[in-house]
Formats: sequence, structure tokens, C-alpha cells
Amino acid sequence: MLDKTYGGLELAKQLLAVEELMRSKLVNSDISGQEFLDQLNAQLVVIQARFSKGLAPNTAPTASKKGMLKTTAGGFFGAMFLILLFLLGQKIWINARAGSVK
Repeated sequence: MLDKTYGGLELAKQLLAVEELMRSKLVNSDISGQEFLDQLNAQLVVIQARFSKGLAPNTAPTASKKGMLKTTAGGFFGAMFLILLFLLGQKIWINARAGSVK
């Protein structure tokens, strides 16, 4: 069928018709066959929806690498701020102890 039909919608219709034909020939007690045909039907309907409605576009995954410059600079300045805060607190503590000793 793929060699004869190039349109996605037409090919999906033909494959759904083949699936219906296979379902009509299937024995009712064959559970695994029914499950297979149900999954096939679901996949064909998804393909048909993709071609007709564009609801499930087939796009390639993309990855982007984010730079570490902002994170590194933020960490550096944050560490410097904490060091200055610690030194200021140490200076205040030394002055407070020196004042109470006098």
C-alpha cells in the first residue's frame, strides 16, 4: 500500500479498512488478537489525527546548554557578601568584648 499511496490520510483510511477486515475474520475468543487490533486501531487513529488536525506534531527533541556565568557570578558575590558580613560581625564582637573588659 505504501508503494501505491503517498497521501497520509488516504493511507490511514486504507489501513483502517484492512484492520476492520482483519477484525471481522478474528475469532471472538482470541483475546490477544483483539488486543493487538485495538492497539493497531489506536495507532492508526493517532496517525490520522496527526495528518488531519495537526494535534500531535512529530518534532525532534531539542537540547540547549545554559551558561554557568550568571550562576557562578551570583555565587561569588553571595560568598563575598557573607564574608564581609562575618568580618563585620567579628569586628563588632571584638569591640564589644574590649569595651566590657575596660
